[in-house]
Amino acid sequence: MFYDFNIPWPAGSLGATSSTSGGSSSASQPSKKKSKHQHASQSQSQPQQASTGPEAAPTNPEPLSLLRDKDSSTLHEIVSELGELGYSYMAFNRIVQSRFDPAQHSNVLATGRDGLPRPLFPQLDPRTNADSKKKNAPRSSHTNVTQLSRLTVVLDEQSMAKSGNGIVTNNATALQSYDLLAVRPTTEAAFQHACLTLSDLKPFSIDIISLDFCSQSRLPFLLKRTTVNAAIENGVQFEICYGPAVGCKSDGLNGDPSSSSSNDPLRARRNLISGVRDLLRITNGKGVFFSSGALEALALRGPHDVINLAAVFGLNPAAARDAISHNCRALLVRAQTRKTYRGVVSHPVVVGVEESQRIPPPRDVVGESVAAVPQPAAPVQTSQSASLQEIKASKGKRKRQA
Repeated sequence: MFYDFNIPWPAGSLGATSSTSGGSSSASQPSKKKSKHQHASQSQSQPQQASTGPEAAPTNPEPLSLLRDKDSSTLHEIVSELGELGYSYMAFNRIVQSRFDPAQHSNVLATGRDGLPRPLFPQLDPRTNADSKKKNAPRSSHTNVTQLSRLTVVLDEQSMAKSGNGIVTNNATALQSYDLLAVRPTTEAAFQHACLTLSDLKPFSIDIISLDFCSQSRLPFLLKRTTVNAAIENGVQFEICYGPAVGCKSDGLNGDPSSSSSNDPLRARRNLISGVRDLLRITNGKGVFFSSGALEALALRGPHDVINLAAVFGLNPAAARDAISHNCRALLVRAQTRKTYRGVVSHPVVVGVEESQRIPPPRDVVGESVAAVPQPAAPVQTSQSASLQEIKASKGKRKRQA
């Protein structure tokens, strides 16, 4: 199985929802007289809403209704292309600047109250597409991709101020609705905070540390081996976006396709190669994975192309394959531990009727019968032991006669 955990979510589609929530809060404070009339009208409308019953309860909107037609068609092409290329899992990445707010940055792909997944394209997800589980299904139905959700918080100087970055215990429930949590540090303090504090296993711990290698020739902080190894030991992995390296339209690791790194692809490619080599030198190829960050289907590459690109960066073939397969699978397992008690995850084993008959039942020590207990076999006497016993018996007879 191959994975791609960075398909950027269109920022403009969710800007309307956040702006409406902010506008309603500002418009709710006009004057005292107007507020009294509003409270009166709300009190009159409350019995009418109560009379309508549970049908009037608000429901979560469909994820496709929050997207523009152009954005939805682009994402559909990307997901379909990922399935054709051989990927099994992907994640829609939502980028948040400075601080996470549960009211404005809620997960539109969160699991419903019934516990069923709500992918963006149900017909392309094997969890909701029943045709993909049939044996005689067409080949197109077997190219489905499991669609996950991811949140990336950009940690800057404002995030490290008193206001914080929003990754706290009070927001643990909202953070757990995302399948993957990532941060993108831009300062030395933010990088140490991500590696040493946010990487500890807890309900709101991060899974991914994304670094911006493209915008500058060097990172604004040093990659210390002790700090990086501390994050890797806690299960956190570092992300490498190969989009700028192939010269296609990609996220550019800044959340802004019009950034300087995307306008100058040669410079972005040069910065990416030098930065990735430094990271691989410190990590020895461990604790890293590759993603696309593609904004269009043309920016995607097949799994074997990514493996060859990782070899160009300096990884051996085995580590390059793990960077898009085994390491990503370990990320999903670690992400599941955030939703369990003390990070304990177990998979139940279903035993059939035939297998249960083969397994012997447990023995009760108190009521155990003697026949059920296997008796130890009698010791086998050899010729040498028998002769020794005869000599001892003859000596005993002589002593008695004397």
